Amino acid sequence: MIRRRDFVVGAGAAVLAGPAILRAQDVVTIKMGALKLIHSIAPHFYERFTPAGYKVEVIPFESPTEGKNAVVTKSVDFGMFGIAAATLGAAVRAAQAQVRATR
Repeated sequence: MIRRRDFVVGAGAAVLAGPAILRAQDVVTIKMGALKLIHSIAPHFYERFTPAGYKVEVIPFESPTEGKNAVVTKSVDFGMFGIAAATLGAAVRAAQAQVRATR
């Protein structure tokens, strides 16, 4: 037979533990940008190595510029675009500097 005291203590513990149990079920989604190329396959495996409670959503991009813009506008949390993004960014800056120098 359950005594009233045991029932009240158990019910109180359940009320206190309820929000923690509900919070444990929340999943944090990490948006990862990657190019649609075979050498950008690594982000598709990130979810295998993330801790419980995290989900990795891979968002594919056609060009490094699209991916860079997504990171800047916070459409994605992280981006993996390789050396191409840096090379294209440097080329654009060099071209802009050259145009300024010829004016």
